[in-house]
Amino acid sequence: MELCSNNHDEICFDSRYCPMCDMRDDSEDHIAELEEEISELKNTNSKLEDEIAELNNTMSILRGE
Repeated sequence: MELCSNNHDEICFDSRYCPMCDMRDDSEDHIAELEEEISELKNTNSKLEDEIAELNNTMSILRGE
């Protein structure tokens, strides 16, 4: 049995690696991927909002407003 308290509650395990450390590492990787996806979606949203504004402006011009 091994004891680990590497930045989490002390946990006892009987494998080579601490399961909590593995779960934390996996979670951190997943969080980083989600943050990157959020950033990409924000950029896409901004571009779409700009495109909508341009289309609205074009429509106004075509209507003679």
